[in-house]
Amino acid sequence: MSIFDTAHIVQAIEIFFLEMFKKLSMGDLPVIEYDLLGEAWTDFRLDEEGRLELKPDGVRRKRISLGRRESIRRFVSIVRLMGQIKRLLVEDTYANMRDLYYQNVLLYGSQEAVNSAIKTITLILKVPRRSLNITASGKGLIAGHLLFLDEAGVQVDCLHTISGIPVPPAVEEIEILHSSAKFILVVEKDTAFQQLREDDICWIEGYPCIMITGKGYPDEATRYFLMKLVEVLQIPVYSVTDADPHGIEIMCMYRYGTKAPHFGNLSLVVPEIRWLGVMPSEVSKYIEYLSEEALVALTDKDRNLALDILHRPCCPDGMRIEVSYSQRQD
Repeated sequence: MSIFDTAHIVQAIEIFFLEMFKKLSMGDLPVIEYDLLGEAWTDFRLDEEGRLELKPDGVRRKRISLGRRESIRRFVSIVRLMGQIKRLLVEDTYANMRDLYYQNVLLYGSQEAVNSAIKTITLILKVPRRSLNITASGKGLIAGHLLFLDEAGVQVDCLHTISGIPVPPAVEEIEILHSSAKFILVVEKDTAFQQLREDDICWIEGYPCIMITGKGYPDEATRYFLMKLVEVLQIPVYSVTDADPHGIEIMCMYRYGTKAPHFGNLSLVVPEIRWLGVMPSEVSKYIEYLSEEALVALTDKDRNLALDILHRPCCPDGMRIEVSYSQRQD
């Protein structure tokens, strides 16, 4: 049985509550314990296949105690959400993150508190969020030679779209029906995505493709959708980003994942993705063709991000050179 099997997850939630009731029946205050999977890039390394993995000492034990005043709301929020998740799984229904927040605004206090509690629950149960029947409104868009069934069983044709098809929130429920695409093109920004769509890049004779954008930093649904496309279609995937540290980091998110503290984060990766550019080292070659609006000076925040990327384990020599070039842009 898979570790992500629904019955397994429901059983784990029941054990969670049983252990809590045992503590209370003995007159003890319950404590939630879980493993935090990495807090800094130094907790990770690249494996032989070029994928990020946790170092043995990158796991740290965390505790949330009902006996600590500053932890009470977080503790109760996690318990409440555990109960809601169990109901979703048993009834085979879905809820998005926003729905969960509005079910008890006074308890949670903010949407961010719910998001944080859900991330902690993925670590407690050791399953990704997508296995908990919890979705988040995707911000990504798709266009091109792709036909799929969405979670409602509706056929979605991504070729005939005015501004792009939204990435479905329940990616695990979709079924890829057909695609004649020869490759997938991942575009950093919505503006570039729309321009390429208007230029009919998906219709180039002999080179049909699928385009996808996360509209900047991609959300989990967009990363998962891209991963599913690559696994099912088995075609090349390329990335086009801005020639700055943020563009490089966005490409790295698709290829390596992030150090975000939730279970399954490192599984949402596409190590096959190839970075087409725009490379920072190429900017000087085409600078005479670029408008002043296209040339934006780096801020201190940009430079700090570049330094951070240089110190990550997922920064091979070729990328290191490009990051160094990006630091020189003024």
